[in-house]
Amino acid sequence: HTAVERGQVEMVRALAELGADLCLADPEGWTPLCMAAEQNHTEVVTNLVEAGADVNQAMAGCGRTPLYVAVERGHLEAASALMAMGADAEACAHRSGATPLHLAAEMRHTAMVDVLERRGGAAAAER
Repeated sequence: HTAVERGQVEMVRALAELGADLCLADPEGWTPLCMAAEQNHTEVVTNLVEAGADVNQAMAGCGRTPLYVAVERGHLEAASALMAMGADAEACAHRSGATPLHLAAEMRHTAMVDVLERRGGAAAAER
């Protein structure tokens, strides 16, 4: 988790090659991919997903997905990378019932809404 949080791409890559559990949450429920999205470490996001991290794995307890975290923090680059790698803009694991697309619209983050709709969230936008 420390390598992810610090954006240490080569260390993350090495840990993945050594078989580190890329979906293992810390005691607070944060997965490596959620941490990378929260810090806007786009290259780490890409490396984690390419190495097998689940792009739609929700955090235990609160249900936030990596995409939800990226949207919540306003990180367009991380959100775009996650969407390009198969993140579901309509996934609704958050306890509030809000999807990443709903959150982006609520925050009036028009560029984020555009990215999410363009890459698969259009059906959710109609709700």
